[in-house]
Amino acid sequence: MKFTINIHVDYQPLTEMRVHRSYLQGVAFSNFIWSDTPFPEVHHSEVDYQRTKDMGMNVIRFYMNYSYFEDGTNPYTNNQGGIGSMRTLLGPKNIIFT
Repeated sequence: MKFTINIHVDYQPLTEMRVHRSYLQGVAFSNFIWSDTPFPEVHHSEVDYQRTKDMGMNVIRFYMNYSYFEDGTNPYTNNQGGIGSMRTLLGPKNIIFT
């Protein structure tokens, strides 16, 4: 099974970045990447994203284990549950492209 991730790019901010210097300031959201556990139902909430924004940060590094996207017992088979969970977790409210 094949999945597609659509990304939309607005070129206006890229043009502005040439004129004004922009800095990436962010944090890494930890998760269960080293334990090979299924994707957690409750991970980071809207409150966590808002706190990050309130601290003036504009980037979040989100660690992901390959098992979120691929069935480890059946190589090259997509894990639709993990992909769906990522879309829910990182949805458009958080201004993250999925």
